[in-house]
Amino acid sequence: MFIKAALLVSLGARSVVAFGDVVPTTFFEDKSDVLGPFPLGIGLIRGASWFDFNNDNFLDLIVPSDGDAALFKNNGDGTFENVAEAAGLRFENAGTALVGDLDNDGFQDVVFIPPNDIVGDGSVNNGEPTLTGGGIAGTGSIVVYRNNGDGTFEDVTETAQLLGPEQSFGGAMADYNNDGYLDIFMTGAGNSFLFPIPLNFHGNKLFLNNGDFTFTDVSEEAGVEGFFDGPNSEEEHAQSCVPVFHDYNNDRHPDIFVGNCFSYSNPGFYVFKNNGDGTFTNVAEEVGFDVAGIWMGLTIGDINGDGRLDFYGGSTGGFIDLPPPFLPGEHYPHAVWTKNDDYTYQVDLADNTGSSTIPNHEFNWGSSLIDADNDGDNDLVTVGSFAPFGFVGANVGNPGYLFLNDGGGAFDQKALSDTNLENSFSTGLAAADYDNDGRMDLLVMCIDYEGSPEIGVLSQAVLLRNTGASGNYLTVKLVGTTSNRDGIGAIVKVGGQVREVKSGSSTLSVEQLWPHFGLGSQTGIVLVQVMWPSGNDETFEVDANQLTTLTEGNGY
Repeated sequence: MFIKAALLVSLGARSVVAFGDVVPTTFFEDKSDVLGPFPLGIGLIRGASWFDFNNDNFLDLIVPSDGDAALFKNNGDGTFENVAEAAGLRFENAGTALVGDLDNDGFQDVVFIPPNDIVGDGSVNNGEPTLTGGGIAGTGSIVVYRNNGDGTFEDVTETAQLLGPEQSFGGAMADYNNDGYLDIFMTGAGNSFLFPIPLNFHGNKLFLNNGDFTFTDVSEEAGVEGFFDGPNSEEEHAQSCVPVFHDYNNDRHPDIFVGNCFSYSNPGFYVFKNNGDGTFTNVAEEVGFDVAGIWMGLTIGDINGDGRLDFYGGSTGGFIDLPPPFLPGEHYPHAVWTKNDDYTYQVDLADNTGSSTIPNHEFNWGSSLIDADNDGDNDLVTVGSFAPFGFVGANVGNPGYLFLNDGGGAFDQKALSDTNLENSFSTGLAAADYDNDGRMDLLVMCIDYEGSPEIGVLSQAVLLRNTGASGNYLTVKLVGTTSNRDGIGAIVKVGGQVREVKSGSSTLSVEQLWPHFGLGSQTGIVLVQVMWPSGNDETFEVDANQLTTLTEGNGY
């Protein structure tokens, strides 16, 4: 149980929380038992993915493990059933699963990406680290499953022609060329078994959806591989980890934000601006994302309530001493980027002085900006520890935090739940309203690790049900007709609130594709504005307190 106390710091007109102990909260209740016994086993970083594979309007869940991944079918009564075997969805030792309707047939498909061995696990072949992913010898290759629409999946890996990086890590889907079909981006993280000198540099990959469930690798001509000349004129790569598609300049051409894992001497981010002609230009420095760090998670949301989408990025935290060649006291705090009128960003690095947007808390992998209390603004959730480097335990491992937004971008820090994750190897985080009660719930991946007995005490998927939200709500499910079927990349607005539909964020995870809006005390008719990827703009009138389906072309 969490029995720690909060330390509040008053700063002028706003109140923020400095790093320290936290107050118990009943916002989230541990309901992991409804998933049954499903140990995630020994492995490295993994995420989880929410999607509705059978179109019953209840969100189902893919949970990777070091064995076969689980497909938890939502029974609609708060319980789940693992139907992976019956559905024919098999993938051993997955790291993450991308989900989206790749052929616009109305059923969401799955792309499995194997786990990355970015820092090595001690397993080597002939002096070289074991490679994972991309069809190279290792724990597995990328596998593509087409949803048959009858509760089963077909393995179409051979014909899909989707060969990822040798060491893939994260992925995301969006329609970058606006042809109505979802394309796929994967990060190439490389390998750093002899930390911190990478033994292998692997470029990022962009795959164009040909519209017939095959893909073409357009990475090189698109300019998104991420290679650059190092100090010795050798080709290097910043070891990319987390990608997010986001149209930052509102030109209806999705751009790609990429957080790099080992960027202390390399670019902290790539921001690949979509030029609209099939090519991209890295504008990270121009827009304000040239920030060094070990960026392992990204989430998007309007933090300060100005109607523009901002970013939160998770790193190691500003007080963890890293191994050589880092110097003592050389730290990498988390950060918030708020968007300016001119499509640049103002970065705010976390600290404990009370002057930053968020306190500089412990290690962080997964993060999510959601309206946890349904009051109309985005709150922040963070989790994460790193057992391979010993970043677990009190004041190092993240116990799980909920930062409640005061409506102006200042946060009050709370414990996430009574389940303390600080001694667990927690990685991926994915938010979704799994029981359709209008409150956003959470799934946290906790991985076992071959270390001390204290590590990996929760080798399971931790399902946290939201019991604290009390306001009204609206959840929107989009159906594209000219746009891609899932409406991925659409901007949805309710009043002053704004959301972007995305597949791939946090850390190796896919959160629900249905934008959720907290309405506070508002009831009755709600106006919903949708900016579709196709360029269509529509307004819909719907009732509050429901999951509503909005089809492109049916608005006004």
